[in-house]
Amino acid sequence: MGYGTTRSLERVLASCGLLISANLRFICGDDVPQGGVLCALPALLTEGLLRHTRSFYSLPAGYYPLESIFLYLALLALVRCPSLEQTRYEAPGEWGKLLGLDRLPEVRTLREKVGTFCAQEGRAAQWQSRLAKEWMAAVGGSGEEANPEGVGLFYVDGHVRVYHGSLGPLPRRYVARQKLLLRGTTDYWVNGLGGAPFFVVTQAVHAGLIAALREQVLPRLLAEAPQVDAAQLAADPRAMRFTVIFDREGFSPKFFAELSEQRVGVLTYHKYPGEHWPAEEFCTQSVRLPTGEVVERALAERGTQLSNGLWMREVRERSADGSQSSILSNHHGLALTQIAVWMPARWSQENFLKYMREHFGLDRLIEHGTQPLPETTVVVNPAHRRVDQQVRRERGRLQRLAAQFGALTLPPQATPPQIQDFEQTGGQLREQIQAQTGVLEDLKKQRKATPRKVPLKDLPPAERYRQLCPESKHFNGGLEKIRNSSVEFPQRIGNIGSVMIEEEENQLELMKFHWEKWREEANRFWKQVAFVTIALIALDLFQLDVLQFDFKNVKLLPGINSETLKRWLICPISVWLWLTILFSLVDFLRHRVPEKYEPLIHNNSCPIPGLRRRLDLKVIGRSLYLFIVGIYLLILGGWVVYCSWKVWV
Repeated sequence: MGYGTTRSLERVLASCGLLISANLRFICGDDVPQGGVLCALPALLTEGLLRHTRSFYSLPAGYYPLESIFLYLALLALVRCPSLEQTRYEAPGEWGKLLGLDRLPEVRTLREKVGTFCAQEGRAAQWQSRLAKEWMAAVGGSGEEANPEGVGLFYVDGHVRVYHGSLGPLPRRYVARQKLLLRGTTDYWVNGLGGAPFFVVTQAVHAGLIAALREQVLPRLLAEAPQVDAAQLAADPRAMRFTVIFDREGFSPKFFAELSEQRVGVLTYHKYPGEHWPAEEFCTQSVRLPTGEVVERALAERGTQLSNGLWMREVRERSADGSQSSILSNHHGLALTQIAVWMPARWSQENFLKYMREHFGLDRLIEHGTQPLPETTVVVNPAHRRVDQQVRRERGRLQRLAAQFGALTLPPQATPPQIQDFEQTGGQLREQIQAQTGVLEDLKKQRKATPRKVPLKDLPPAERYRQLCPESKHFNGGLEKIRNSSVEFPQRIGNIGSVMIEEEENQLELMKFHWEKWREEANRFWKQVAFVTIALIALDLFQLDVLQFDFKNVKLLPGINSETLKRWLICPISVWLWLTILFSLVDFLRHRVPEKYEPLIHNNSCPIPGLRRRLDLKVIGRSLYLFIVGIYLLILGGWVVYCSWKVWV
């Protein structure tokens, strides 16, 4: 059954198909490794880790409950276990104590459970959608601690997951952090103010940020995100449903006009800002950052007209070195300081993606396998790409020949051999340039005749792009968002309302007097120290009855009810233990010294010196041993009778 297994009866019942799932029963433990990760359990539950698991997922009858698998996956990531394969190096028995079981599931078992979760395509996306809708609705809080800042504010940014395998050709993408064109899949993350993740959409064939916003992100936000009601939109022409923030990749006057028609606010950087504004236009204003810090910023604002005639607000911030950053917005109801704070706060999303990549394996391949793309998908023609590469190559050669021809000169007092060599070299270069020009023109005509984009069905089978299996990644993405939210103690965990979390917040407040960047250092403390420290598990037996055996999770065979199972299991065990105790007591009372030594002992005529004393010690030792065994069995029998009585009642 494996190391750390202590609940053999329930495992046997599960192997026979008689147990739906084992009950969680906690026991006391000292110095449990990585027990500090239980500090994140309230946050995980508050973020919705187990809120809808029974609605979307199920497991066949077995030993491990559904909730324990979700908790194991979340807690293992919090202690920086990079993958399921690495769980073989964790202590199984100690991890079992953390969640009320006997041991951690094996790698094969965990993979089977995750495979069961991801068997139905689209279920992980539905689970994420349900959680994202609740997270977006919960932004800002409620009651006395309500904070409207950040409500209806969504940051959108792309992230490329590079693929290094060889199962199928994937489209190439430009990876900015590596400055290379690599094969992979583009994910577009939607986050809130401060970097809190909401949901993610995937583009198997990269069509750009504008296409992702128009086709995937905005329809989902319009359907699920909290919005300004219709009455307020009709009463206030400057009101917007919500606001999306993205980088310069989404700059498009035509797209801005579409967003304005849908009453969706936009914040982005100006791609073509033009000349610097005069320094006299800027005025220093105090702005409050999302972290609560108040800083001084030099701000100025104008109205600007884009190429399609659309008027937008242009806000500029002037730094100490004189450089200016230009921000565009169609939301005329926002204050100048809000625009100056919300746009630079986009870096919280960049930090989120970097943190998830380094600590939670955001780019890790979850499942080995690819799927075919729909045949109607329009992709870049590989033949057009090859011809375009040839055009670029031949144009470079032509430019190098032209540079050599332009650098060819005669000295002031040239000799006849020098003149002859100049004419020959110039003639050869001229002929090469003419030939290279002809080759380049032919390649340009070939490129023009080759369509740049074609449907996937028109490509040869060997060149048809494929996509990675998305279900496992979406399932893991939901867990990643919950795990990231649970470790953000200072920002998100304060709404739990538990005494323990309030105490942690008080400790974080004390830390800021000792650390300059107290919030970042406090986060690092919880993530790298508190989650992996040892812990003491203590139980209150007056409130937690760990002796009761629950038959509600027992799956009965046809013709067998719970009363029959009680008689089969509890009564035979009790009878056997009481008979064992009875025979032990009888043997203790009737115990005698071996017959051949009895006359010698009774007549005090033992010929062997010390034999009588050794025999006396042997009799006393055996009697004491049997007495201790009898007392132990008596206590054990009483415990079983108590369990039987609890079940029977």
